[in-house]
Amino acid sequence: MTSTCSKQVSAEWMGTIYIRPDGSIDPPSVPIERIGIFEITYVFTDDIYGNLVIQRSNVTIDGSGFMLYGNGTGTGLYIGPYTGPTLVGNITVKNLKIRNFEYGIYLKHSGNNKIINNIVTNNSRSGITLWGSGASNNYIKNNTLTSNMHGIDASLGWGDNNILNNIIEDNEGKGLIIGGSNNNILNNIIRNNEEGLVLLDDGNTLRNNTMVRNCFNFRAHGEINDVDTSNTVDGKPIYYWINKLDEIVPKDAGYVALVNCGNITVSNIKIRNNGEGIVLASTQGSRIVNNTLMDNRVHILCFGGSHNIISDNLLIAPRTWQLSPVGISISSSDFNNISRNIIDMHTAWGKGITLRKSNHNYIVRNIIVDNNIGVHISSEDWEDCKDNVFYHNAFINNYKQVEIDSTDAGNLTNIWHGGYPRGGNYWSNYDGQDKYSGPNQDMPGSDRIGDVPYFVGEYWQHPYGYIKTYDLYPLMDPKTFPTHYIFVVWWETDYYINIWSNSVITDFYFSQPTATLSFTIMGEVGTDGCCNISIPKALMRGEPWTVKLNGTEWVYELTENKTHSFLYFTFTLASIYEVTIEGTWVVPEFPSTIMLLGFLVLVTIPLVFMRKKRYRKIDHKLSNPPFKKILL
Repeated sequence: MTSTCSKQVSAEWMGTIYIRPDGSIDPPSVPIERIGIFEITYVFTDDIYGNLVIQRSNVTIDGSGFMLYGNGTGTGLYIGPYTGPTLVGNITVKNLKIRNFEYGIYLKHSGNNKIINNIVTNNSRSGITLWGSGASNNYIKNNTLTSNMHGIDASLGWGDNNILNNIIEDNEGKGLIIGGSNNNILNNIIRNNEEGLVLLDDGNTLRNNTMVRNCFNFRAHGEINDVDTSNTVDGKPIYYWINKLDEIVPKDAGYVALVNCGNITVSNIKIRNNGEGIVLASTQGSRIVNNTLMDNRVHILCFGGSHNIISDNLLIAPRTWQLSPVGISISSSDFNNISRNIIDMHTAWGKGITLRKSNHNYIVRNIIVDNNIGVHISSEDWEDCKDNVFYHNAFINNYKQVEIDSTDAGNLTNIWHGGYPRGGNYWSNYDGQDKYSGPNQDMPGSDRIGDVPYFVGEYWQHPYGYIKTYDLYPLMDPKTFPTHYIFVVWWETDYYINIWSNSVITDFYFSQPTATLSFTIMGEVGTDGCCNISIPKALMRGEPWTVKLNGTEWVYELTENKTHSFLYFTFTLASIYEVTIEGTWVVPEFPSTIMLLGFLVLVTIPLVFMRKKRYRKIDHKLSNPPFKKILL
């Protein structure tokens, strides 16, 4: 380069320079030299303060290290139609520095081009743009793109492009955004951008791309892409799995996508700084448990999935963001369980849990705190988002606890409690009292449930008009729930098991093959304890039952009605007790022609003790479900 940026700013503006269809340079006085007759190359001989428009195909533009410098508007180098449908393509642009335009290089409906070894900086919209039909089969190689709004914007490209060996850094927006299919994205270094690499469609191949220190390293809107672990985010591999069964995601994951998978476990992984942290796309029967996800735009995304467990995760976004992060997003997904997560999106725009066009999900015992919107429910195209059950969640200090968006929605009727005496949710802005008890809250004596229902929100449903929805049994204390409730979901049928005990209950486990329930009892040594468990006869029966504590048969009292068996036993805590309850009949497994999915969720509820004793705090963790068959 023979001149400085300051020299270019003070130089005389040359206006728009054309390479005309006949190969002439207009105006001819600019510092560009034409070389060759059949294979024509246009060589810069000095810096140029102006725009360059290419109207001839099959030529090479060689910048020779000189600069094309702009005044902050327009396009630096334009390749595209110039009159009517006339297309321009098969152009090589190399060794050129382009600076200070809106668009550095713009390929419009133009294909078979090679953009090689250029430095494109300080453009207010994008460094390189591929736009429209015909913008395909281009090679974008060995370029440096810095300090633009976006580095490479191929969001409206036509696919079949090759983007390789570029350095894309310090751009205010997206480093690399790709639309269309059959793109090859190889060996790029993408760092220090707001967003690193964004995939908008299916059918692309990614290899050896390094994404480092972007606010959001990687985001994928498409599903079926070939992304292997040679692609990394902040030094950690991307696991982008398609059609996998019965696997455990390695703990070094930096990003996880599960597409059309079944029975996958993602646990004890820390993921941060991505567009999405964990994605479940058309995935069933998988477990997302005990993970820490921070600083992602969407921390856990589930669309088109069912029968998944999303449990015991910590989801946090920073307070400084001017964005709209989401903790858990559930879209077009049914029969999932979302439990015991802590969701804190902090910002004035963040949402804790969003449900869109999703039905029959259980949202239980989550702490949803300091979000703009705690839970957002919506639909579109008059589809339903209904029969989702919310209880034992703590909604704390959200600007809006629940938002129900009924625009173009169908039925949005959801359930905001678990019945009596289980109760509903804790709402930090609830100002009711607790003087009464009972299903109608009209009996003397408090029960830790508010006497007046909590107004959750309202929504419009044609032809009924506005429908108000309530939590009938709002909880008075986020840490005090009435009892232990466990539900087993076996082939989309719910079986509720209630356990009352003055000790801590944890590690519940149901085994269909052995007709066994098991759990652990903990508490202060020397305490006289008792336990009463109600078991639905549709799930298990005992003729007789066998109860064991630490392998020793135990005496129990049995009462029954038409639907349930009630087993009561007492003990003195000398240690931790492993309790097993064996039946003689269990709900049968379906025929082998049907792939059976079962999942189990333990909702362990802290007790209110009548005596003043201290108990050890127990981390309640769900045992691995015994089911291995997956419905796909």
